[in-house]
Parts: sequence; C-alpha cells; structure tokens
Amino acid sequence: MAPTSVLATLHSITSVKQEELVKQRDECNGLKKELLAATEQQLDPASRVKVLVERSDAWRQLAEQRDVSESSQLRGTPSIPENRSRGYGRGRGLRRRMVLNHRGSPVSKLATHHDELFKLAGINPANLERYLEQSKNDTSISPSLMKVWETKLKRALELQGVKFEYAALFSKLVTERSGDSAVPPTTPASDVDMDLDAEPTPDIVGRPEMHAQRKVWEAYALEPRNIDVSRITNSLNEVFDTKENKQALQGFRDGVKMFGMSLLTPKQFDNEVMKWVIKGLIQTDLLSDDQTSTLKEIRQNETYLSEMADVLNMKVASLASWSWGKGGVPLEMRRQLNGKYRAYMHEDISQALLLHYFGIKWAAQWKERTQAMSEWTKQSSVPKMDRKRREYFFEKYEAASSGIESAKSAIYEEDYFMAHLPDDEESGTKGYGEDDLADEADQNKSNPLAIKQGLMHLLYTDAMVSDRISGDVVVLQTDFKWFGPSLSHAAIFATLEFFGMDKTWLTFFKKFLEAPLRFIHDGPNGQVRIRQRGVPMSHALSDMFGEAVFFHLDHAVFNATGGENLYRLHDDIWFWSDEDACIDAWECLNKFAGDVGLELNLDKTGASRVSFDTTKAVQPVSSKLPQNAIKWGFLTLDSSSGRLCVDQAMINIHIVEFRRQLDATTSVFAWIQAYNSYIQFIINNLCTPANCFGRAHIDMCLSTLAQVHRGLFPAHNGNIVEALKTMLAKRFPDAPLNIPDGFIYWPMLLGGLEVRNPFISLQGMRYSVFEDPRKRIDFAFEDDDENYRLAKEAFDNVGTRANWSYTLGSAPKKFMPHDEFIRYRYECSKPFLSAWEDLRQPAEEECLEVTPTISTLLGQLPHSTDAGIKNSWVSMKPYWQAVASLYGEEMAERFGGLQVVEKGLLPMGMVGLWKGGKVRWEG
Repeated sequence: MAPTSVLATLHSITSVKQEELVKQRDECNGLKKELLAATEQQLDPASRVKVLVERSDAWRQLAEQRDVSESSQLRGTPSIPENRSRGYGRGRGLRRRMVLNHRGSPVSKLATHHDELFKLAGINPANLERYLEQSKNDTSISPSLMKVWETKLKRALELQGVKFEYAALFSKLVTERSGDSAVPPTTPASDVDMDLDAEPTPDIVGRPEMHAQRKVWEAYALEPRNIDVSRITNSLNEVFDTKENKQALQGFRDGVKMFGMSLLTPKQFDNEVMKWVIKGLIQTDLLSDDQTSTLKEIRQNETYLSEMADVLNMKVASLASWSWGKGGVPLEMRRQLNGKYRAYMHEDISQALLLHYFGIKWAAQWKERTQAMSEWTKQSSVPKMDRKRREYFFEKYEAASSGIESAKSAIYEEDYFMAHLPDDEESGTKGYGEDDLADEADQNKSNPLAIKQGLMHLLYTDAMVSDRISGDVVVLQTDFKWFGPSLSHAAIFATLEFFGMDKTWLTFFKKFLEAPLRFIHDGPNGQVRIRQRGVPMSHALSDMFGEAVFFHLDHAVFNATGGENLYRLHDDIWFWSDEDACIDAWECLNKFAGDVGLELNLDKTGASRVSFDTTKAVQPVSSKLPQNAIKWGFLTLDSSSGRLCVDQAMINIHIVEFRRQLDATTSVFAWIQAYNSYIQFIINNLCTPANCFGRAHIDMCLSTLAQVHRGLFPAHNGNIVEALKTMLAKRFPDAPLNIPDGFIYWPMLLGGLEVRNPFISLQGMRYSVFEDPRKRIDFAFEDDDENYRLAKEAFDNVGTRANWSYTLGSAPKKFMPHDEFIRYRYECSKPFLSAWEDLRQPAEEECLEVTPTISTLLGQLPHSTDAGIKNSWVSMKPYWQAVASLYGEEMAERFGGLQVVEKGLLPMGMVGLWKGGKVRWEG
C-alpha cells in the first residue's frame, strides 16, 4: 500500500461528506422556507401547527418512497409495503422506512431532518398528531397550548439552520487545515515499502539559532575525540569487579552473550511481532504523518505484515553485511519548545523497523540484567543493636524497614533506576515528556512526564521532611553538555565489551553509530559526513547505549556516598543528602565525566542548602560544590524559604516565542493544536501541583497563566475566546455571528474546536491540596510523640518482654529514652512515613456536582462516544465536567442540545490524522 493511500482516502471521504453537507443544508433550508411560507397563510395557531406537521410528514413520506425505491434498485431488496412499516408509536400519518438486509437500513437525509426537527422541538410527532385530532372535538386544548407547540416547532426549524451553519464552519476549518499539502497520486497497493522514505521539505533558510546550534552539533557529532579507554576499564573494574560482585558480574556477562546469540536466530519476525514493532515505532518521534498513517494501515493488513516480516527476516539473516545504504541518511534539525534543536534521522522505513526491534529487545534485556545485578535498597543505616532495641520496645511497630529510608529506596528502584529503558516489548521507548498532554499523563503514571514531575515532588517532600528532622539538606543538580551528540563511541564500546557484548553485535552497533549523514537543509547534493560521536535521536538502541554508560555512574555514586542514590532522567541529574555526601557525589561526577569524555553543563549546574524555616539564616554551601541556584523548568528554588519561585525572565522569553509559533500557523485548527501543546508545555514546566507545594503554588501557576495570556492576546485583555472569535471572523467572513463561548472549548467529536482551558484544571485542584504542608509535618511530630507515650506506658505496666535475644545480653529494664527514640525518625517512624507519603501526592482535580438541567442534556447524547463530554456525568473527567457545567446550558440554548453537529457530518478521519500527530514547531 502506497503511503498516500490513507491520506487520499481520507481526503476523498472528507470531500464526499462536505458535498453531502451542502445538499442537506440546501434541503433543510428549502423545507424551512416551505413550511414557514405555508404557516403564514394560516390565521390561527391550530392551523399553523397542523400545516407544520402535515407538510413535514408529507415531505418525509416522499423521501421514504424515493429511498426505498433507490435501495431496491441498488441492493435487489423489494420495497416493503407501507402498511408493513410503522413510525413513531401509533401515529397514523407517520411512517418509517424499513429496508431490511444484511447491511442494515439506510436512513434518508430528509427523514433525518424530520426526526431531528421534532427532537429539537421536544415533541413526539405521533403524540402531537393525536392531540391535533383530539382538538377537533376537545375545546380544552386551547389556542395558547397550540401556540406553545407552534413556537417550539419554529424554534426547531431555526436550530436546524444554526446546526448546519456550524457544520459548514467546521467543514471549512478542516479544509483549511488539510489544504496545506496536496495529495499525490495513489500508487499501486502492491508497493508495500515504496515511497515511504521521501524526505520532508526542508526549511532552507531556518532561524539564526538553528544554524548556530547546528555548528555546535557538528563540532560534537562529526568530529572525533580521543579518550583513554583504559581509564574507563579501570573504573569499571573498581566499581563492579569486586569480590562481592564477581559472581553477579559473570552472570551478567553470560546472560548478555546468550541473549545476543538468541537475537541472531532466523525467522524472528512474524505478523504478531510486526504489530508490536510497528506500534512501538509509531510512538517514537521519527516518522512523518504520512509514514505514520501508512504503518497504521500496514498493521491492520495481514498480507502487508507478512511481506514486511519476510523483508526483515532477510535483513537479520544477512546482518553481517548490513549497512545504512548509499547517499547518506537525511538529517533534520527540529526545534523543541525549550529552544533547543535536535537532529533527527530519516532512515528507510524497513531500517527503522529493524533497528527499533533490536533496540527494544536489547534495551529491555539490559534493564533486566542491571536490575538483577543491583541492590538499591541499601542496608539500614540504623545500627544492629539500635534496631533490636526498637523491635523490643515497640514490638516491631517501629522497625527499621518501616520508615522513609526504605520507602524512598523502593521508589528509586521502581521508578528511577534505568527509567529510560522499557520494561518489556510492549512498553516502547520513552521520550522526554516536555510537552506531553495532561490526559496522557493521567492514563499512564509511568510515562516520562509523570516520572519527571514525580521526581520534583519526591525531592521537595524529602527535603521538607528531612529539614524538620535533621535540619541539614543540600540539593545538587547538573547535566551533561550536549550529551546526545557528544557521547564517545569508545566509551560505549568499552562499557558494552566489559559487560560481555559479543563482537558480532559490537560490529553491528559500530555500523549503526557511524552513520553517513546529510542535512536535508543542504539539499540532495549536500555533503555526506560520518558520525564520529553521539547517538541518533529517538532510537531504542541509543537509549540502551546511554543507559549502559550511566549504569557505571549510578553505581560509582552509590559506592562513593555510602549508599545514596543518584536520581537521573536521561542525563539530567539530581542528588540530595547531607553536605558531605553531596561533595562526594560531585567529585564522583567530575571523575566520571573526565573518564568517558563528557562535559558537565555548568549553566545547568547548581547546589543549595534548603531550609523551610524562614526564621533562621541559611548557611551557604561548601566552596567544593557548585554555587548556582537550583532550577527546575521555569522554577527557581529559594533556599532561604524553601519556596519555588517563577523565573519571570524565562516566562517573558516564552511569551514572545509562543506568539511567534501561533503566528506561524496557517490554519485555525493548526493554531489550536499549537496553542494546546505550548500551554501544556508551560504548565508542565511550572510542575504539577502537589501537597508538598501547598495552595500557594497553584495560585502562582494561575497568576502566571494569566500573565501568559495577557502577553499573547493584549488586544483582548488575555481573553483567548474573544481572540479566536476575531480570528474566525477575519478568516471566514460568512462564519456565524455571536459564536457561543462554549463552542471554543467544546469537544471536536461534538462539533466544537476543543481549545484546552488551562485554568479549569488548576482551579479544580486548588482545594484538594494542603493549604500549608508544614502543618502535616506538625501532625507527624504529635503522632510520633503519642506513639512513644503509649509504648512507654504499656512497657511500664508490663515490664520485661520475652522478645529479647539472649545473645544481646540482659534485657533492658527501663524504657528507651526519648532522645534515642527520635534519633531514627527518618529511618523508622511510621507517622513521618505517612506524612511523607501524603506530601508527595500530586493534586487531584475535584469532581463537580451535576445539575438536573445538565444531567438531562447529557442523557440526550449517544451512549457510545469518545468525546470528553459523555452520556454519563460520572464517566466524565473533572475537566470535562467543568466545561459542561460552565457552557452546557449556553450550548443547548444555541443548538437545542449538546451535539453541535451530527457526528456523521464531521470529517473526523481527517481530523484524527493530524490531531494525533505531534506539532512540528517553526524554526
């Protein structure tokens, strides 16, 4: 299947829907004029209502006759006599077409208008006809009641016209969004792997910062740097080849060799394997929209899967002669929202599938091996005698394994050790999580964004609790300068070889890394150069190589600091403990960087002693540590108060860039997609609210978002709704007037624009977090002292217990002194563990109560819908509950219900194609 077949099909479907929309709109308008003209000739409400019913029913019957006739001719199905077809209830004049066959009954467009008319009016047509007949004899059915029915039916006619107006607007918006790229001619379906690798059209000019960063990238990636491999080998031996680790190290090496051999066996690819490989590759940031849509189609076709599997099995069989091919792999510089450019390769699609398969296999295997070799839950820092005394006095209630220390180690092992590697084949690669949407994070608590945000919650909570317990917490932060393009190939191979990697695979990895590269910005005749350092972006093999080298660092710091863990996301590094441990970690980091040929990024390096007691002066950190402040995203840590403060300079820079990115879009829907992504990027970099930050943090986020919107839309005082309405009016002069506010935020599947309102979620979280998190720690002190009092009282009443080991000498006669009890609060206290767990919990958006009106309106929606606003209030996420609560009645007043446009009229296939893709930023 050619890559453009899906796109071409979707364009075709969209065109058909748009043609049908025009026809239905014209038919609806014609009916409206006909009915209104007929009613104007009547003198009383009863006659006007009768005309409205009879004319619409006659029009419906005409449509039924036409459709039944057409259906019989098209499908060979005989027409069903009218007396065999019944309409609504027992109404005599109303008939419903019933063409029964294996494909169901096609619904007439005109009949649909008729159904919708009475639905919008809130009137059952069969009942109304009965009442009209009754009124001939029953004078209690008054003219005023007739007037109510007339008003409702005429209002329904107006609503139908409004719905078609907005359907037309939505259709124009889709046409505008999809009209940026023409659809190439469709190629034969047999060409499974043809045309999949066409280079994207490059931005030849580019921004000055792109060219500046490209030069830096080339200086790292395309220029060799000699390093002393013996230093790496010696360090690896010091860290891993110890008496205690010899057996584990040999097991690691044997396992790597055996796994490497298993990956060389023939016929590894079949249809099922191809499905997870394609799914995983689509999740990376390598593919274009066309490539993604094509792979999705291949994944649904067993024949295409089988053909692709045959191709990849042949590649495995000839792995020894594998190469990147001739002409150089196209390379593209892509701008990220943080202002940094990354270089992405555009390799042959079959190459990408093969490399993704090997990458995921090796990455998952590496994570499994490193986990088996590592024991991150360190031995308790509580001495043996002290542990036994606590178990004796508290009957294991305050055991050394029940405190923060062991819980923190378990979290590290579960969430942060080798966090960038997949747990299994289905997990796929993990990106940076910089502009992930909030809903995605909700769905998967282990995705990069959730892990990154969770690390800040963990650090802040641990620092806050530790400060109250011990009063000495130092935080250290750093990363490596241009880690991706500067990582030494020699360091990679030295590490892999140390851990037992076979020469066959080392040779293949060398070919993979030393790719011939050609920048697409230089055109098809650009210079081809060989990569000398660094790893390709968004490749699972690259993730595995980086984590393999960092495995060395993780253990080196663990050993140097007496069992403290280094928290690392990619090459972003965090460490916090007492000052001496931070100094040891910093020295270890510098030694590692020198050994493997990396540079620490001093601009993103800092250290700070943190205090949450504003009444005490905070001492500066040792001169042996970096002196810069601690920063996270758009936040700076104020060491004197422990507060996170917004970096206003960074916000101002991003307001300018935000406006530039919005101005660069060429359609309304592209503008909305860019806005939704960029505003989520800003929210992410203000850090997800949590109990540890308190309510003041949410207020700070809300204030910052208001500032951003005022900077983006100064002419509208920061009101995005008015700004977007103005844009619609300028781009589409025939757009409906007085667009309701809810239309801007309404789900696309219901016919809205689905702009994300960032204020809703934050406001919904505001009262779910602790107002003052320090009070939670106060409660822990109270509970801890109460536990001590109760235990002492029980001991004094009972006396010596039987759970004392005779090997430890005589059993204590007096209860544990209070100063000994509080000595190990961090390691042993359950009240402090409970407070610690509570504080690091992220804020949850609170649900709203549904009103009877909104509940009734929701009940009119279809039961099966993927829209955020659903048939059932309790099945809706709090965000959509708020949108429905804020704008639901306004939308129902304008459209007669919550469905702006009927689903069948919306070209959602085309919308889904670009809505699911990632934004490519201008630059």
